[in-house]
Amino acid sequence: MSKEPSLFFSGLVLLSTTDGYLPDATKDAMRKAIDVMNSGGFEQYVDDSIPLYLTEEGAKDPVLVNQIKNMMYDVGADLAMRQYGAIINMDKAFDHLFEISCPALVVRGGEDQRTSLENAKSLSDDIPNTHLEIIKGSAHFVPFAKPDVFGRLLGSWLGSLS
Repeated sequence: MSKEPSLFFSGLVLLSTTDGYLPDATKDAMRKAIDVMNSGGFEQYVDDSIPLYLTEEGAKDPVLVNQIKNMMYDVGADLAMRQYGAIINMDKAFDHLFEISCPALVVRGGEDQRTSLENAKSLSDDIPNTHLEIIKGSAHFVPFAKPDVFGRLLGSWLGSLS
């Protein structure tokens, strides 16, 4: 008789993500990005993506832009294409979110163009005991753009779990 492992998590943080549902327009944009990367245009993809991942103000900050570009270059084209391919091939929203039993924090940048506010609200609605936090003045990469705000939020939320 095999015994299934018992897992208990104190909490779950979901950052700039979705409930698994992506509109066709988003999938089409990902397909185009894969085409660009696949044809040797990874640098072009990275440059074109900055305005989508950062606020207008953030895209003018050379330090922040370099941090994001370095992260993207560290990931590389192959992994980025595999990630986009996996996301594109998801055929339905995650339908077991209601089974998550630990407290959850859903964080989204107020100006995030990559994940919708509707997706963040859906995650928050579908997972019991969830707190949704929108970080104003930030886009997709909240910890890079607003590290102090994100750090205080995370610390406060983690403190509330004890």
